[in-house]
Amino acid sequence: MGTLVRDFHHAFRVLRRAPAFTATTVLILALAIGTNTAMFSIVDAWLFRPLHFKDSGQIVIALRGDLKHPGEIPIFDFYRDYLDWKPAARSFQGMSAMFWHDFTITGAGEADHFLGMAVTADLFDTLGVPPELGRTFAPSDLTGPPAVVIGHQLWQERFGGSRDIVGRILTLNSKS
Repeated sequence: MGTLVRDFHHAFRVLRRAPAFTATTVLILALAIGTNTAMFSIVDAWLFRPLHFKDSGQIVIALRGDLKHPGEIPIFDFYRDYLDWKPAARSFQGMSAMFWHDFTITGAGEADHFLGMAVTADLFDTLGVPPELGRTFAPSDLTGPPAVVIGHQLWQERFGGSRDIVGRILTLNSKS
């Protein structure tokens, strides 16, 4: 034990004599540990933890790549591809799609811009996700008046978590 204490005192004296080196070393170590922790948290959340959906281990994400641009990130952004793939898909119990979309919500003050998704009517059923309030999409929504399902964050931030949101008319991208 005496040797360990002597070594610690020697290391402390050496580090005290070179404060710039000590500060640089501590800063580099702090950045490296912080970066490593952040990266592990991201990888853990994306790859190791199960998704919060029914039978999440059976969910498959299909992406479409472009052979002309192999370095680009594959995406699935064409509705017509989904329409072609769905009837031909024999290996899946269900197939739904979602497409990133920019939205502007207006009314009750200023306009808010946010990134959301246009989804197929059966997405929530495929994922096994019930709504917190109201209902999800129904097949009749395709031919009836426009319907929208808002996420929890938008509900909290824009509408203050108001429970009377169900049935209200919203204006998204200038459409009621």
